[in-house]
Parts: sequence; C-alpha cells; structure tokens
Amino acid sequence: MGIVLGYISFLCVILLLLKLVTRKLQWKKIDRILMRGHKWICGVLVVSCFAHVICVIPVLGNRDKWVRITGVIATILIIAIIVFCHIMKKREQKLRWHRILSLAMLVMVISHVVVSIVDFNSYQNKVENIQIEGMDASGVANGTYRGKYDVGYICAEVEVTVENEKITHIELVQHKNERGKPAEKVVDEILKEQRTDVDEITGATNSSKVIKKAVEEALQN
Repeated sequence: MGIVLGYISFLCVILLLLKLVTRKLQWKKIDRILMRGHKWICGVLVVSCFAHVICVIPVLGNRDKWVRITGVIATILIIAIIVFCHIMKKREQKLRWHRILSLAMLVMVISHVVVSIVDFNSYQNKVENIQIEGMDASGVANGTYRGKYDVGYICAEVEVTVENEKITHIELVQHKNERGKPAEKVVDEILKEQRTDVDEITGATNSSKVIKKAVEEALQN
C-alpha cells in the first residue's frame, strides 16, 4: 500500500508541474483537463492514505521509528494541503502554498517508502539468518527459564519449564506478529518432540522460527 501511495503522490506532483507549463503557455483546454485529472488523483490519494493509516495502526508497534515518523509527517502534510486549499481565498497565495506543501509531501512519501523498504529488508535478513540448533533440555537444571527473540516485525518471548531434563511446559508470554498467529502451535510440537528443530507451521514460517529461537534462548539461559 505504501509503495502505491508513493506512485500516486508522484503522479499528483507531475500533473501539478505539467499545469505550470500549460498555464505559462496559456493552453487553457489542456490546463483544464490536467486540473480535472489532478483533482481526481488527489482524491484517490487522500482516500488511499487514510485507508493505509487505518490498516497499519494494528502493526505500527512492529515498525522502525523512522517508518512511523515519516508516515505521520506525510499524513499531516496531506491534511495541510486539503485545509489550505479550502481556507485560503487568494488564488496566488493558495497556489504557492499548495506547491510548497505538495513538494514537501512528495519528499516525505518517498522517504517513507524508502525507510519502509529498508526496514522490511532488514527484517527478512534477520529471519533468514536464524539458525535453529535443535536443542533439547539435556543438562538443563530444573527450573523455569525465560527467552526472547526479536527480528523487528516479529518478536517472541517464552517461559520454558524444565523438570528432570525434560521440557514440561512452554508459556508464550509475548508473540508480536503480523499474520503469524498460527505459528503458536509450534510450541506443542516442541513439547511433543522435546527438541527445538521441529517443522515450521505452514503459512507462518517466520513466526515459527522466531518462537523456536526464543525457546532456544531460554534453554541456553
């Protein structure tokens, strides 16, 4: 959604720049066509922006702070453009502020898309580099141990209870995820097999790996 918003924002600015040319050359008919297109695209941008905001609210905590900051600023700038276009009466003043805010918005949207891509790639690299060692409770003293593993988009924290060198209970204290809820079943598989290198849950591979690594962290502690 964020990348799509970036393209729409870029298209809005392109239309705005083309209007500057048609206005200078006094191509009135083309200017009116561009104005209608600009208004329509801007309407789509506003609706898409707020739809994007609503969709990402549940997972904002999983995102890097710069993703959140650039997203908030871009949204504020979009709102500012709408407000300025309605409260300012003088045409020249309205156009000047509209251009300034539009360019600022484009820069911020591009920044938001870039940091989002960097953040996502970092998350993917962290998941790919997870090495499951296939640990069991051999040599682990009786007790309850806490382990945590965080890769950004996904974070799991567990409490593992060991009795007589067997894993008797795993409590999933925290599982921050996107669509990885089904991965929580991997806890039952670890208890059943008494080792951490069990199969991942289909459709929730990344969350499964993070949970298994959190269990290993607990056993190592």
